Amino acid sequence: MADIGLIGLGVMGAALAHNLIDHGVEVCGFEPLADQMARPVTGDFPVAADLPDLVTRLTPPRVILMMVTAGPPVDAIISQLSAYLSPGDVIVDGGNSHYQDSQRRAELAVSKSLSFVGLGISGGEAGARFGPAMMAGGTADSVQIIAPLLAPIAAQTSDGSRCFTDFGPPAAGHFVKMVHNAIEYGEMQLLAEIFGLGKYAGGQSNSQLAELFASWADRIYGGYLVETSARVLRQVDDQTSGDLIDQIAPVAGQKGTGRWAITAALDLGQAVPTLAAAVFARSLTVRAGEQHISAASDSHAICPAEQLYDAFALAKLATYEQGLRMLAAATEHHKWPLDLAAVARVWRAGCILRGPLLETLAIRLEGGIDAAIDDPDLAGLPALRQVLAGAATSAVSVPALAASLSYLEGLSEDRPTAQMIQGQRDAFGAHGFARRDRPGVFHAHWSSAEDR
Repeated sequence: MADIGLIGLGVMGAALAHNLIDHGVEVCGFEPLADQMARPVTGDFPVAADLPDLVTRLTPPRVILMMVTAGPPVDAIISQLSAYLSPGDVIVDGGNSHYQDSQRRAELAVSKSLSFVGLGISGGEAGARFGPAMMAGGTADSVQIIAPLLAPIAAQTSDGSRCFTDFGPPAAGHFVKMVHNAIEYGEMQLLAEIFGLGKYAGGQSNSQLAELFASWADRIYGGYLVETSARVLRQVDDQTSGDLIDQIAPVAGQKGTGRWAITAALDLGQAVPTLAAAVFARSLTVRAGEQHISAASDSHAICPAEQLYDAFALAKLATYEQGLRMLAAATEHHKWPLDLAAVARVWRAGCILRGPLLETLAIRLEGGIDAAIDDPDLAGLPALRQVLAGAATSAVSVPALAASLSYLEGLSEDRPTAQMIQGQRDAFGAHGFARRDRPGVFHAHWSSAEDR
């Protein structure tokens, strides 16, 4: 009898199966679409012929991990599975599902005396194979059932802890994963903009930029995505023998988690301009060249490497802080027991965001979200301003860097502008406004154009 059933033997599913087997877990698989298998698995572990066969091969209480495409396919499999499972069995959704879907599915499972866990898994194929970060949400008893199977296969940090964390209710795990992905969007866009500045404004070669990113990889604001950027720039194209980066079409794809995060941020009343800029930048890539706007510039601003690093570092910190504030707001709104320091700790290894910054944030967040950005961090503001000025004069698009700066400047009390908005709202709609010098809500009798 197997310890766990794994539905979906594509890239991630097959990698997780082999990871589980390496840790002594008996696996039985099932692939709803046989032609979707990432690679042959015969002989590695048994593969059931159908769902009833899978269920009969599992030791009660049965644990079934689904690694299938988010959306209707998840609902379809849960509906079919429910007919064969017994009370107390646990269904785990390890895909990139919307957190509200996870809450709905958990309620449906409870109505059938089953348990449901929404499990965010990050790390890509390599992470799944050798140790991902896992963010669980479910009832306490259901997470306790799956933890002995899944926690040992999670990534291990330098202090020996495993990147498997229970974040509370069923929706919470996928919410944390959604925010992780939104921050990932932001950091990837920042790195793409640094690449653009170096290549188009600085005239640097791909190999020079690869060296630049490689030199940042182990610094506090480095990490996996920075190191990955260096690897991408060094990759040789087997078709042309040139740099592959020059043959990749500049059209960025997305699967939905970024868009979901922006919608959630709006619902929670949270400002996440860098995350939003990253999502919109991907959408804009499909229209590149549509208006035939020339990028020609009379001047080129070559930013010193350390200035670029300081600008990237502060923008990256602002990106992470925006996502973490989303989590803080969700904690309050949904009454979830999310621990922000625990979020930073579970992201320290295995996941796409992994890097030294999360060690720092894990410590800072013990003091709450307001400790995420410290005053010394703002020493990078002049560099960020200079880099943006250089981008403007060199006709290089840097929406995420610009959004990060605007976000940080917008937190300042020195040069506020929102009083104009409140004046406008009261002038055309009598919405009222607050005053600096006395409490209450006020309305002015605004002069008309004719009065002038």
